[in-house]
Amino acid sequence: MGKALNFTETINPIYYAMDNCGDSKAATWAPDVAHSWGTTIPYTLAAPHSNAWTWVQNSFIKNSLSALSAGAGRYNNPGELLVGRGLLTADEEATQFALWAVAKAPLLYSANITDMPFTSQAILFNSGLVSINQGALNKQATCATGCVLTETILSSVSSW
Repeated sequence: MGKALNFTETINPIYYAMDNCGDSKAATWAPDVAHSWGTTIPYTLAAPHSNAWTWVQNSFIKNSLSALSAGAGRYNNPGELLVGRGLLTADEEATQFALWAVAKAPLLYSANITDMPFTSQAILFNSGLVSINQGALNKQATCATGCVLTETILSSVSSW
């Protein structure tokens, strides 16, 4: 599929995103096939086992483990943005958006923007963070301090 889509780029570019439900090894092979790939279990599947904020924290750190496979035209995807869905506080929404932006993650969300609180809309339209996400420096930020969740993630793979 990736080869067929890459062929069409000579005519019209197509962005190919894969959701592999958190296959932790996808970052080793997906850059040759797709533009982005999931690095975590989607929230809709994780929801019965975790609250939304815990999912955000774990997803960012788990996504960081694949940072070296990301680069220009290749993006790790820690999952959908939960902004505007009533699952996070305003501060948690702003934090998730900032984390996804500096991780160079695809900024995908699924919410009705017309029913969304103004605070959530303002987060999604934060031009400073969007410009960091879309900027020329294609280096994914990772957790550098206080990354204790990594041990939890690695020791409880069955939770993913």
